[in-house]
Amino acid sequence: MNVESIEMEVLSRNMKKDLFYCFDWNIFDVHYTVVDVDNKKIYALSSDYEWQLTYWHEDMDLKLDERLHAGIQYWENYSDSYRKILSKLNFKNKK
Repeated sequence: MNVESIEMEVLSRNMKKDLFYCFDWNIFDVHYTVVDVDNKKIYALSSDYEWQLTYWHEDMDLKLDERLHAGIQYWENYSDSYRKILSKLNFKNKK
């Protein structure tokens, strides 16, 4: 998956447009991930393209097991690695 492709950026922007009336974008971002365990592949799409780029460039995919839990997870409960990345970005109240 090439997260730096123009197509990925367009998909991210379109995802946000498609869900525009469902969320308050000043509060929420939407992230969708498919983990193909059999083929050892991850497919991800985020309404926040900046986050998606940062996620992959900082190797946060290697810590995916930390996020694979059902329900809402608050960023404050994540590891120092995640908090360090979040502190570099202009984030809202992420959950």
